[in-house]
Amino acid sequence: MELPENWHTAKIAELLTLNENGKPFQQGWSPQCESYPAAEDKWGVLKTTAIQQGAFLEQENKALPKNLSPKTHLEVKVGDILMTCAGPRNRCGVVCFIKSTRDKLLMSGKMYRFRPNIKILNPQYLEAFITSHDAQKSIDQMKTGINDSGLNLTHARFSELVVPLAPLNEQHRIVAKIEELFSELDQGIENLKTAQTQLKVYRQALLKHAFEGKLTAEWRAQNPDKLESASALQQRIQHAREQRYQQQLAEWQANGKKGTKPKAPKPIAPLTAEELAELPELPEGWSYFYAEELCDFITKGTTPSKEKLFENTGDVPFIKVYNLTKTGKLDFTIEPTFVSHETHNGFLNRSKVYPGDVLMNIVGPPLGKVSIVPDTYPEWNINQAIAIFRSEHISPKLLSIYLSDERIVNSMMDKSKATAGQFNLTLEICRETIIPIFAKEEQTFLEALLDERISEIDQLNQTITTSLQQAEALRQSILKKAFSGELVPQNIEDEPASILLEKIKAEKALQQTSTAKARSKKAKPPKDNVVPFPTKVPTIDTTELHAGLMALAYRCHEQHKTSWYFGHVKAEKISHMIESFIGIDLERMPIQDAAGPNDFKRLLEVESLARQKQWFDVRKHANGRYFLIKLSGFDALIQRTEKALGKHLEKVNALIKLFVNLDTTSSEIVATLFAAWNNLLLSAHKPNDEEIVLEARERWHEDKLKIRKERFSRCLIWMRKHGLVPLGRGAFVAKKSQRNVPKKLTDSNIIWDPEEGANKF
Repeated sequence: MELPENWHTAKIAELLTLNENGKPFQQGWSPQCESYPAAEDKWGVLKTTAIQQGAFLEQENKALPKNLSPKTHLEVKVGDILMTCAGPRNRCGVVCFIKSTRDKLLMSGKMYRFRPNIKILNPQYLEAFITSHDAQKSIDQMKTGINDSGLNLTHARFSELVVPLAPLNEQHRIVAKIEELFSELDQGIENLKTAQTQLKVYRQALLKHAFEGKLTAEWRAQNPDKLESASALQQRIQHAREQRYQQQLAEWQANGKKGTKPKAPKPIAPLTAEELAELPELPEGWSYFYAEELCDFITKGTTPSKEKLFENTGDVPFIKVYNLTKTGKLDFTIEPTFVSHETHNGFLNRSKVYPGDVLMNIVGPPLGKVSIVPDTYPEWNINQAIAIFRSEHISPKLLSIYLSDERIVNSMMDKSKATAGQFNLTLEICRETIIPIFAKEEQTFLEALLDERISEIDQLNQTITTSLQQAEALRQSILKKAFSGELVPQNIEDEPASILLEKIKAEKALQQTSTAKARSKKAKPPKDNVVPFPTKVPTIDTTELHAGLMALAYRCHEQHKTSWYFGHVKAEKISHMIESFIGIDLERMPIQDAAGPNDFKRLLEVESLARQKQWFDVRKHANGRYFLIKLSGFDALIQRTEKALGKHLEKVNALIKLFVNLDTTSSEIVATLFAAWNNLLLSAHKPNDEEIVLEARERWHEDKLKIRKERFSRCLIWMRKHGLVPLGRGAFVAKKSQRNVPKKLTDSNIIWDPEEGANKF
């Protein structure tokens, strides 16, 4: 896209000021909160639903428990821009600018904030850009995760978002114009949504009147000869049930009395006075029945094993919940699945369904998806999340409309059990659902009447939906013009964006120089009485030694039956501890990486030599994990390594054994804590536990925030217990951008002795 001459582009991270954590992005905190919102004068943690596209809903929060202290540096402030960074695809990357907010609201761990540098960027300009189609498309490609229901948007990826930067004065004009146009657009959208709500209310009222007999009152007055009394209706249904039982009994006897003997139907008992008191009064000739009294069959389906399900082709169609709709029509175009005749007539024999059967989902949300089985196939089958209703006393169309009525769905939900937000309707709830029944001729008239009225409602609703889509398209058209320089006129007197950028870069460079000077003065190591640390093992090539140590570690894991824990991450953490704790030089230059102190390039060099020399190979499994394969020279490599290590062998074996039963994440935490702690000591700072954890978690790498703080604290206790305490020597593990820090630092402390004091295992 070509931009006006005085515009420029920049990555978003270049346009932000630093947060309290010293970084352009700051993530929140997710403690276990109360289930209710916080009072105005109490601390609360925001839910992701507080962030809506262009709107902030401060009431969407949960109260912080009294036993937890608030992390006040995470309090949301006016001027912040908040963005969701975890959740379903459509809820990850939602952004809003905080124009106003109450006090004492904290960000949660599924969101982060950033603050534009107002010298170069109008916050509302940035908010509007991020909501644009082009920006959202770029952001969507930055999201990571296994499926659309759970995605993440990391700081590192989002920081690469390219922003089209207008001159600052033009940004202000763009924001004013957007607000003007959006105000008119929002008013139109509000009117459309009001009309949509009114249609929903009208539909509910229509169905209420339909199944209370009010909609057909005139028909009954004109057709008294076609009505039957409630008692005659009850006798007819009871007689039909008796006939059905006799038919089933005859079939059972003809089949050699195999299977369960059919049960004789119980006499239909009228509803009690208490039950009737809670239901609408019915006109003469109408009567209430339980669904099990009206239906020959109410049951649910079953799902066979995966290999018995076939996609797109097969003998018998197999219906799943996503094939059901709220319109009464079955949609078998969505991922059509089939089973064989053998499975249909065998394992799934009890859940066969036929044209005219009414199907309802019994697992949600959402509940209320009801569809009629069409006649495109003579027989179908269903999975375990669907119930069958088969009745000759009410038409399939009326039954499907009744079961999908919001009042009936809510009534069923009230009786169901909800687990982790999921509702499960039992067959008992389905069978005890109360349904009004009336004469067949009246049913035919009501069905035609509802068809006509509901069709009108659906057409109006579709018109409104189309208008809302057009409004959103217009909104995006406005944004597209805004960020291509076509919404407001340019002014040649505006200071070009490129000059503003240069000024900001110059300011940042000056700040970084001052900070670097201050740190270099603070971090100078002592110069007197130094000894090298770490030191080389003279009798073996360093790369071969590194490979041998990996082999020793793998063998130990194999002996303890924990080799599944041993991959790239575990190998690197053990190598780091051997080098930085025991003091054996492996020529690594670790950096602060997502998985802790890491020199992945060096690790690949070692693995390459091991493969070439036939010692071992490291391969990637289909599940994404790396595993080590021993080759012909594996045992000989271990022998040479053990011989070369000499007096260090006992220390190395003791350290490896400590790591044997640690999972990958725990190994990562231990090595990161050790490196962060050592960094602080090298900087002439004696940290407390809180500072060590802060350095290893919040300040190390953004991915560390995904690990609970409590795990870091527990690992720190474990490290002290086993003597894994740094002494402020060896390599300073810098961030990638600071890798020119001198690799080897020394001090006057002697090399670690396993027999001495706090360092004893």
